[in-house]
Amino acid sequence: MNEQKKLIDYLFWIIIVLYLDPGGHIQEVVSIRIFKTLVIPFTWILFLFGSNLKGFQLIGQDRVMKQICILLVLWYVIYYAGIFVYIRDGYTEISLVGRLIKTRINFLAWTMIVPVYYFIVYRGISVFIKVFTFTTIYVGVAMMISVIFGLELVNFISSSRGYVETDRFLLRGFGILEMGLYLIVGLTIIPKQYFNSGRLWLIAASISTYFIYISSLTRRYMVYIVLSWLIGHFIAKYVFQRGFFNMKIIVVTLLITIGSFIVLSEYTTAIVESFETFTLDQSKSYGTTAVRLSLFEYEPILEKINENPLLGTGYINEWYSNTEEKIEIRYGLEGSDFVFLASIGMFGFLGLILFLPFYFKIGRMIFNHFKLIRNNLKYLEKKPEGFGPYLLIFFTTAVFFIRHLFTYPNWFSFIGPNGVFEKYYILMGLLLGSAYKIYLMLKDNQALTHTEFS
Repeated sequence: MNEQKKLIDYLFWIIIVLYLDPGGHIQEVVSIRIFKTLVIPFTWILFLFGSNLKGFQLIGQDRVMKQICILLVLWYVIYYAGIFVYIRDGYTEISLVGRLIKTRINFLAWTMIVPVYYFIVYRGISVFIKVFTFTTIYVGVAMMISVIFGLELVNFISSSRGYVETDRFLLRGFGILEMGLYLIVGLTIIPKQYFNSGRLWLIAASISTYFIYISSLTRRYMVYIVLSWLIGHFIAKYVFQRGFFNMKIIVVTLLITIGSFIVLSEYTTAIVESFETFTLDQSKSYGTTAVRLSLFEYEPILEKINENPLLGTGYINEWYSNTEEKIEIRYGLEGSDFVFLASIGMFGFLGLILFLPFYFKIGRMIFNHFKLIRNNLKYLEKKPEGFGPYLLIFFTTAVFFIRHLFTYPNWFSFIGPNGVFEKYYILMGLLLGSAYKIYLMLKDNQALTHTEFS
């Protein structure tokens, strides 16, 4: 039975990690949309089989998870299906059946939050950490060899960035590799005694992710890295009551910065130079940087917002331009580069207002769990290695979502025209699952001094 359980766990987490095609290998063989359509039901089969059909009953015991699932069901079934796809059809010539087929991933993918949550809480977290670590190191090393020696061990695009002489190398599939950027932040937040086993492998995975994103010369991710370290500093100060200057975070940040200049000097210099165009001044900005940051400059989207401020335009094929396939442009829309603006245009202000309780619930849960951990540190310290993996994933994903709230052009990536919106729900499952598992472990040991978990 244990061997069967382990096999199911590995199969599930391999599917989850490969779902968004890190390294871009899968889309070389089959359409990524067809692959996703087949994979999502399979994750549910593993969930139902692995839980002996008791998964929903167990998940229902977590009030936060239950409320979030209800919010998502109501939004996707009533607003997304009822208004966005069905009622608001004035801008599209695609039939209702065609619209349902084209939006099938949106209807299905968000549900993966349920099996991810269940496997974390009730089947453990170690297999996920192993699979994610191995995959990330493999893709990072393969990318490094491809860039340095000109081989093609991963599926990537090489092109000029325009404002710097160094070429960028952009993976055709990143999967949930972005989590690796925050993994090392999570390791510095928690005291070392909480996570000793496999620590070097996790650091290697995180460094691999840094290489992947640095070689992509994508400026916004460099901003994300800086923000994540600042967020990690304040989390460590609040939860673990450290001094204002967290020397571990300062030292690790300096090591990463110095190491980048030594090992990847050309790319690190190019990133520094590229930030000269990171401005709201269009005369000094390259491409659409100023337009993306201002929120009031991209006229085609603003026109659609003015025409349909309350309920949005409904489904227009080109909202999803620049995501996964070539789309004919009729209205000049470009959704993936302007996620927040596009979300307003697609769903209207009413649609976003109805989704706000989801954000509120997640923010409240994260803050309450910070308090839960802070108020029970003396019990956590008695079994640091037992709590460690869950604390690591909780803090890592918490940093990701708090960072998301600071980067306003990406607001509503959960529902907007983000080509890989699914990663938000996978990481949300990891966040909620690790949080509730910590709560259950404290409760089982009758150690709670702060019992609210909402």
